[in-house]
Amino acid sequence: MAEASQFNRHIESYVDVSRSSAQQGASLDAIISLLKNDVVTIALLVRDMDMYLTTADNVIRARGILLLGETLMQLHSKPLENSTVHSLITFFTDRLADWRALRGAVVGCLALIRRKSFGVVSADDAVAVARSYVQQLQVQSLAQHDRKLCFELLECLLERHSHVVTSVQDHDFVYGILAAIDGEKDPQCLMLTFHIVELLVKAYPHSSGPVSSYISDIFSILGCYFPIHFTHPTTEGTDVTKDDLSTALMMAFAATPLFEPFAVPLLLEKLSSSLPSAKVDSLKSLNYCATKYGTDRMGKHAKAIWSSLKDTIYATGPEPPSSFSLDSQDAMENEIPTEAFGLLEKMISLDNGPFVSLITSDEDINTVFNTISSYNSYDKIPLHNKRRLLVIGHILYVSAQSSVSSCQKIVECFLPRLMEGLELSLDSTSSHLCNSNGNGVLSRRTNFGSLYLSIELLKACRDLRISNEDLVCRINSQNDIWCCLLQRVCGPLSETFSSFLEKNEPANDDYLCLAVKGLQVLALLPGGNLLISNSTFEVILGKLVSVVLEDSNKIYLWRLALKALVDIGRFIENFDEVDKEMRYINVVVEKFAHLVEGNITLAKTTSQLLECYSTELIPWYMQNNEGSEEMLLRFADSIWKTIESLPLTVCVNNKELLDAMIKVMKLAVACCGVESQNLIVNKAYSAFSSITSFPIPLEEFKLTQEIDKLSNRDDLVLSLFASVVIGLHPQAEVPNLRSIAHVFRVFFLEGNVIAAQAYGSMVNKLNPKSSVTETLEVFTLEQAIDMVFSKDSLDSFDDAITGLAWIGKGLLMRGHERVKDIVMLLLKCLLEYGKTSSLPLKQYSSDNCHEANECFPSVAESAADAFQILVRDSDLCLNREFHAMVRPLYKQRFFSIMMPLLESLIVNSESPLSRCLVYRAFGHVISETPLLAILNDAKKLVSLLVNGMNMLSNYVSEKDGLYSLLLVLSGILTDNTGQEAVIENAHIIVNCLVQLIGYPHRMLVRETAIQCLTAMSQLPYTKIYPRRIQVLQAVSKALDDPKRVVRQEAVKCRQAWASIA
Repeated sequence: MAEASQFNRHIESYVDVSRSSAQQGASLDAIISLLKNDVVTIALLVRDMDMYLTTADNVIRARGILLLGETLMQLHSKPLENSTVHSLITFFTDRLADWRALRGAVVGCLALIRRKSFGVVSADDAVAVARSYVQQLQVQSLAQHDRKLCFELLECLLERHSHVVTSVQDHDFVYGILAAIDGEKDPQCLMLTFHIVELLVKAYPHSSGPVSSYISDIFSILGCYFPIHFTHPTTEGTDVTKDDLSTALMMAFAATPLFEPFAVPLLLEKLSSSLPSAKVDSLKSLNYCATKYGTDRMGKHAKAIWSSLKDTIYATGPEPPSSFSLDSQDAMENEIPTEAFGLLEKMISLDNGPFVSLITSDEDINTVFNTISSYNSYDKIPLHNKRRLLVIGHILYVSAQSSVSSCQKIVECFLPRLMEGLELSLDSTSSHLCNSNGNGVLSRRTNFGSLYLSIELLKACRDLRISNEDLVCRINSQNDIWCCLLQRVCGPLSETFSSFLEKNEPANDDYLCLAVKGLQVLALLPGGNLLISNSTFEVILGKLVSVVLEDSNKIYLWRLALKALVDIGRFIENFDEVDKEMRYINVVVEKFAHLVEGNITLAKTTSQLLECYSTELIPWYMQNNEGSEEMLLRFADSIWKTIESLPLTVCVNNKELLDAMIKVMKLAVACCGVESQNLIVNKAYSAFSSITSFPIPLEEFKLTQEIDKLSNRDDLVLSLFASVVIGLHPQAEVPNLRSIAHVFRVFFLEGNVIAAQAYGSMVNKLNPKSSVTETLEVFTLEQAIDMVFSKDSLDSFDDAITGLAWIGKGLLMRGHERVKDIVMLLLKCLLEYGKTSSLPLKQYSSDNCHEANECFPSVAESAADAFQILVRDSDLCLNREFHAMVRPLYKQRFFSIMMPLLESLIVNSESPLSRCLVYRAFGHVISETPLLAILNDAKKLVSLLVNGMNMLSNYVSEKDGLYSLLLVLSGILTDNTGQEAVIENAHIIVNCLVQLIGYPHRMLVRETAIQCLTAMSQLPYTKIYPRRIQVLQAVSKALDDPKRVVRQEAVKCRQAWASIA
């Protein structure tokens, strides 16, 4: 009884127009909950609402019918009896005539029509709804939301009950649809109307169907919207964009072939518009409609489409570059020509023969072919002819690569003419250049245009092969004239291109770049050695390698040749060209390896090649040769032979070259197996032990041994040997391990970072059965620090700390207990040397400091930064690529050990400088720890994070550390696990973030602080409301921030906090 009374109160509350929207919504939710839980039934709801559904009061009747409709909208999955559905749909259908209660009637009909099971609307009832719809509704006279509901009902009728089109007599339904959609302007409603038309014409696509007589009228309504001109501001809350509308209209155009007589002429007309967006929309729509309309219908418009396409491409193509050697001549980045070429390809694929014939017989194209022989170089071609040459080259490329048959027709038509322009013989018995003199020097009559167009045709054949796996089989067929033509021209063309790269031939840059591209395309032609003989392929590779090996100032040409070699290697890998694979390795890879021999001082060229070797060739070789290490061994051996043969006085001090050599040596060693690594390390040790700067043999080397400054050559040997050690497997054997460790220790104390990295790698990879303590027994870490501190050089402190950090990283990653010795020394440095009265400071002058109090003690500063080395992942060493031993969860363990220690140091720090440096170390550790581990201790850490940010924000030099702590805080804020800790500390977090909104030294700090405040707006009301005014005032200042991204975040934050009432 109480539930029934409560139920009626909810009905009364919803119907009562004096109630607020929130109260009405709550009443509706309560009614729906009672129905879903079967506390009340639909029948009871209708019975109790009888008075509201039939009253003469228009307002109450409208609210009552809307309540019933909204309720049914939320019960779409609740089973209903068919008789109940019939009664309800009959009621709502009748109510469509009641214009005062129209919204509720439409909502009710829509809710019932959408039901998919457990009681659905019958076919007869759907027809009744459709008939009432067209007879009673004047859609365009309604408000936007009501029109949208009407269109949704119409859409649903066509999706679920398309038979209503023929069931409603005298085509009244189609006419009603046209009347409803005609003149619509709202974006959301237009999306629905375009889809309604699509559904309507797709249901009856035949010319004899019930829709056919209305096709002209339907398209006249659709056509007035093309092209879409979108003017609605985004502030109206709609998420519909111009692209959405354009796509929906395009799909409506393509919904039936019956639109073809109207759509294609309209789209071609708009293609000539001066508006770029109209051209793009026209091209996209023509492309999409071409597939839907079919070959026969589109064939009628072939000439008009080709003419419009050609004019559009000529008018909108990119400006020709001033020099063909520039890296911009390949780009067709403008959207209009991109879409135009897409349509060209689609038309060729649909109407292969006739459309290609339009291209081969085109007067403009033939004019260009007749005039290109007049120009021997690119710079002598007039600007308008350059544009036409580049456009026609791309037209031929797209046409030829569209299909096998189109390729055959294009090649047969144009390739002989190009060879004639180059004066090259197509005689199958001739394999020499017909246009060269007796010395093989290229004739000056060779014209640029013919070479360029030849390359475009060859590129099309290459790309067609990539996209058509069956093409290789066709190359064997002697009946394919185009294949025979390719076989005849490949040899002469390769000789032509190679001639440009001869050292005694002073060709200009345009021809050189064209020659490199031509050779690359020839090397990538399909069919193994059927088109390009093995000898010709090797000559092509040799020419490209020669371009790379020359110490040339033509950077673009050098990069072009290098990229060509890399692309050829990838092609061989991807398409299983077995014959070419070994030749590529022998010609390219071997020459690159031998390049290092005797050319180590050519810093610029060698460093670029070594970079290519490490980033491209070594990964490719290892993947393509299934673990074969022969080339890598030869490469490493070549480097060490070269190093050993260098004179003692040689100067190799180019940092770029040294870094490239170290990187490639580490990678080459890391890619080898243990046996190969043993061979490499023995070879390296032979060179390492011969360093002349060592006063005594390695076996007698001691820590206290004085050592002269290494010569340039010896420093290179030390660095390369250290890079070998870094890349070794743990199972690899390092000869004379203890003596090498002595040497590395001495040099990392002198500031040699790679020696420290190698030492850290050694202690990380020691065999678990051996003892790290045994290796280090002659020399303890504490003694090393004491030795450094006894020196006069202040830089020695920094060197020692940095070196110890790398060693500690190796111990930490393998989970060895000796890491605690290094950590305790670092903490001791933070305590003892973080005081301004302790060890001498770095020689900072007030002019070099932003603030006088930023002159941190050198050792303490290095000790704080050492924690970053300990925990941050490194690409240089001690990673899985270089076979480091990594104990699971080592970062989490280190975090749990360090937090209590760092927290104690923070509390006990005697000076602000010392506390600041401890916070820096704290930031390094916590920012590299996985968030899940931090969340487990979030309650303890939030206050530390906030205090740390407050401290670091006072020092300009700590802006990176401040940002790291802020990122950790944002992670806690956005994770549900950390919500409790955030709620407890909400007041101090807000105070800190508000201060950071105005942080002047880094934009990312301001942006992230505002984002964190936005996230905090979702916290419980009682925790954040007291801070509302404070946040809004601070964020308002950020609205004038000089950075746009900060202003955008400030707007979002202000909206979020302003909504808290």
